[in-house]
Amino acid sequence: MTQTSFDIANVSKKNNKRAPRNFDFRQPKSLERNQLRTLQLILESFLRAASSVLSANLRMPFRLNIGELEQKPWEDVITILEDPASIAVFSLPPLPSKALWHMPIELVMRLIDMRLGGNGRGENPRRSLSDLERVIVRNLIEEMLAQLIPAFAPITQISIGSIHQEASLQFVQLVSLSEMCVLAQVEMSISNDPPIQTAICLPFPLLRPITDILNNRANPVEDAADTTLSHDLEARLFDIEVEATVEFEPTSLTSREIVSLSVGDVVRLKHRKGNPLKIKVDGTYLYWAQPTQVGKRVACLLVEPEETNDRH
Repeated sequence: MTQTSFDIANVSKKNNKRAPRNFDFRQPKSLERNQLRTLQLILESFLRAASSVLSANLRMPFRLNIGELEQKPWEDVITILEDPASIAVFSLPPLPSKALWHMPIELVMRLIDMRLGGNGRGENPRRSLSDLERVIVRNLIEEMLAQLIPAFAPITQISIGSIHQEASLQFVQLVSLSEMCVLAQVEMSISNDPPIQTAICLPFPLLRPITDILNNRANPVEDAADTTLSHDLEARLFDIEVEATVEFEPTSLTSREIVSLSVGDVVRLKHRKGNPLKIKVDGTYLYWAQPTQVGKRVACLLVEPEETNDRH
């Protein structure tokens, strides 16, 4: 046997070891541009609501803004996202597979500090989270992820399934290394501080069941998202507690008269007997009322006075 025939035999032998794989061209491995646009609108709606959740819980103004949506294989995602970090891995049943939200550890430490009453501006250590800190972060993540349900509502009905936290991407295996993922860059801004980069990763197996629905649904998603946000905002506005006071007409005293006051003195008011009282709600006069009584408690009865021009 010649050297040439020996090499050919070896090549043939090596090629025989690589068995052919089936490939279904009818199943896409990535999203089209219009599908990405619809997914971006869904995430924008989710992040608006999540911003409100963070602001309410931590008593600081938060803004979550969606950046560029990229499609990359999982092996590239691992190299792009930094460690150490706080990684929330979650499922969205009935959608298959899982997704993750990657946050730098410095950001997570700031959130924990604010949740415990601090301002989040101190020097934050780069270390793994304690058990107590993991519980605090998990509670915040759960409340934010709950906003995915109304965001996805125009497309499909989902729920929030299991959520677990990891400290490094080395312990996370969402999909195979070659599987495509949608990587959404999310900027989190706290008050007027520079934005901090986080990332949401949605693997294609999770999105595959809704790829057909994502086609040409940009406008309905946008309209539905705006409607949902408007309804949620309206509902929250009606639940806000405001201070209401009932006032007489003000009177004026000199500093000498004020200093000379003592217990038992009578201060004459400019409020005429029979005139209605003013009801001020959060600094604004809205109603007029007459004093009355309900049981053993003093109350006021709303009235519509005949002449109010000189009473405002």
